[in-house]
Amino acid sequence: MRLRVARRALVATVLVATVATGCSAGHPKTLPAAPATRPLAYVALGGEDTFGSGTEVRLRNAWPYVFFRTALPRSATLVNLAATGATTDDLLDRQVPEALQLHPDLVTISIIDDAFSTTAVSTVSARLRQAVQQLRADGRTRVLLANIPPLDKRPGYTSCLPGTGSDPSQCQVASPVPTPAQLNARVAALNGAITRITTDTGATLVDLATPMLAERTAGREATEFFSDDLSPNAAGNAVYAQAFAAAYAHAK
Repeated sequence: MRLRVARRALVATVLVATVATGCSAGHPKTLPAAPATRPLAYVALGGEDTFGSGTEVRLRNAWPYVFFRTALPRSATLVNLAATGATTDDLLDRQVPEALQLHPDLVTISIIDDAFSTTAVSTVSARLRQAVQQLRADGRTRVLLANIPPLDKRPGYTSCLPGTGSDPSQCQVASPVPTPAQLNARVAALNGAITRITTDTGATLVDLATPMLAERTAGREATEFFSDDLSPNAAGNAVYAQAFAAAYAHAK
């Protein structure tokens, strides 16, 4: 979907706790073996925003890493399978199979690229539903599925529109470029489908639309994107991370 070459990242962070033996009255004593506790395994799936395309230091500032550091146990592990330009087809065909091999306890999904495609909303919805159902099949994995925040003011999109005064060379959306009205209507339809999927599958809805609209109302949205990007910078990613943390806390 994006005009730049798709990249992918696979990052795992593992913190391992150690157990020491103690001694009593000067004599070594072996402590009873502690029950093996499996660290929480977290896998992030999605496209542009999940990959952290708009951040300068994505391994520090992309929202999955901020969420990982601030909301999850210190012993947790993270693998980010997101890729720039990923759609629900990529999610279902590549990312979900890779995620299942990792036996995750927690999966987050945030994907916006389908909002700019011409694929029928019903098709996107069906593919996304399949992805969540596969991840939830074991009855153990928690899935946090985000809705789509407003996209009509993002520089990588507005640069594609005539008469906006933006540099058209900064356009990050492939043709045909939807009008703002078409884009907003499609986002609303996709968000309705996402809400239904979370209700039907037992996944947890992460509301990104409300806080990002609040950022717009407060006049901060323009500062949360670089002038040539479609995905938020570090400040915007911090808003995302807070929304995911709130949903994660509620889902416990």
